[in-house]
Amino acid sequence: MKEKKKREREEREKRQKPKFGKTSYNPVGESTLREIFIKTDNYVGGKYFAEVLKEVLSDLEDSKYQHAEPRLSIYGRSKDEWDKLAKWAITHDVWSPNVRWLIQIPRL
Repeated sequence: MKEKKKREREEREKRQKPKFGKTSYNPVGESTLREIFIKTDNYVGGKYFAEVLKEVLSDLEDSKYQHAEPRLSIYGRSKDEWDKLAKWAITHDVWSPNVRWLIQIPRL
């Protein structure tokens, strides 16, 4: 009886936990689209991603009392990752008083 309750609880918890794996960030399950459109260090230097973000930031500022906490990942694969991210943010001017940026370091 204890085993059955334990399994039921585990199943319930599994269903309730949000899935934040790489597949959840891939539009239509396709990593190529993610690479092209929502990356800061892609072939176009993250230009499209920055343009979309600027639209969102502008809407947030217009609404006055709405804020956002976007998350970007640092994977620790190279020494200059922080520098590249900072350069992208400065180059594309993705700053707003309505935004607090969060940098996450995912467990791999």
